[in-house]
Amino acid sequence: MLESVMDFIGGSLFEAVSSLAVLLITILLGYLSRWAKRQTEKVENETWQKTLSFAIMELHNATAQAVKVVQETYVEKRKEADEWDDEAKRAALEKAKAKVWNLMSDASIAILKEVWGNFEEWTEDFIEGKVADQKKSNDYHASLYQGAQNIPQ
Repeated sequence: MLESVMDFIGGSLFEAVSSLAVLLITILLGYLSRWAKRQTEKVENETWQKTLSFAIMELHNATAQAVKVVQETYVEKRKEADEWDDEAKRAALEKAKAKVWNLMSDASIAILKEVWGNFEEWTEDFIEGKVADQKKSNDYHASLYQGAQNIPQ
């Protein structure tokens, strides 16, 4: 009889330990699943941030290059011919916008459209900002040049 009691206790203990092990494994798998999901989201978020940063950097570079090219090939000629009016300014903006879009990758444009919506408006704002920066830079360099000429020899 003692053997049967021991068998019963041993069997019950085994069942209890087995049930507890299954429960612990289930809980552990749940935690591991949530941890893996958070890690995946973290990697996806980091990848998205890097991709978005690259697209914005590409927009800045393309805009700077487009403004420079349009300035050299269109704006300066119009100003020299005394044809720099509102129509010429609008044409310069359109030429710069087309140049920006031509220089940028389709992937970067798609990303920026997804994030900002009206990419055309954002491109115009970037171009106008680069033109303003260029004017400030030119004014600064002109003032340095002027100041250097006023230094007594």
